[in-house]
Amino acid sequence: AGGFTGGLNSLMVTLAPEVVSPEQMGQAVSVSTATLGLGTFAGPVIAGAIFDSLGSYRGGWWFAASCLCSGCLLLLVPVEWFGRQPGPGEVASPGPLGCRREAATIVGKA
Repeated sequence: AGGFTGGLNSLMVTLAPEVVSPEQMGQAVSVSTATLGLGTFAGPVIAGAIFDSLGSYRGGWWFAASCLCSGCLLLLVPVEWFGRQPGPGEVASPGPLGCRREAATIVGKA
């Protein structure tokens, strides 16, 4: 788990410039790290409470799966819904699978 977390932290810093402006990079990395920390703290506590009430780990796994599915669905929400406006040279919405539409169009023409 430790190696995965180290890779995840470096991935967040690498992907931040793709999502936000350079002025907002510190805030984006901070929010990502805080969210990761909240999940790291709250997940075992919630799973333990579920185990105590049900007597089985199955409920904890279902809770973890529902969190994962919710996070995946949240990735499909357009960034404009959160108040960020596209900057100069950016498109209003991401293309399929989060790719920018210019890249998808260029690939489609080739």
